[in-house]
Amino acid sequence: MAVVAPSDRPARARRPMLWRVVVWMLLLVSAFGSLQYVRHMQNVWEQLRDNLSLQPAELDALHGMLGWDAAYLLVVFALIVICAGCIMRQAWARPCMRVAAVLLTIWLLITGYLQLRDLQALAANSAAILAQAQQQGTAAGQMLVRLQRGYQLALAFKAIGCLASLWLAWKLGNPAVRAQFRTRR
Repeated sequence: MAVVAPSDRPARARRPMLWRVVVWMLLLVSAFGSLQYVRHMQNVWEQLRDNLSLQPAELDALHGMLGWDAAYLLVVFALIVICAGCIMRQAWARPCMRVAAVLLTIWLLITGYLQLRDLQALAANSAAILAQAQQQGTAAGQMLVRLQRGYQLALAFKAIGCLASLWLAWKLGNPAVRAQFRTRR
């Protein structure tokens, strides 16, 4: 009977840890979102710069949009830093990511509820909208169908995001995952 020494065993392939994949996906989505906010801020800034004859209400609306974009950009930047810390397994990033994942879940639930309410209002008014669309041609009806489909897809992605971020917050609390993070030297 042959005895296999520990050094003769084939090395076990390292599997990617699913929590790290989720953090990478969150990092990529956050980076894409930050680009969207920057582009929107540029558009709003151009509107403010080019249209000097805007009414005070329009100016207030544009300034409000600019403020929201700046706030979102700051939050997304913080999330990118936290994701990068988690990917590098820094100990400070684990509790921050847990809090960020729970806050992200709450944000997704609130915005999902608001989108669901808008979708229901759209469905309730779709008969009147379709009657107007028939007068304008089939393009308006097709746009209504695409709008409804877009809302449904957004709600599906938000539901998946809620589950993934809650799972991430739970997974980062497990002792096996906690042991993978290291403190600064």
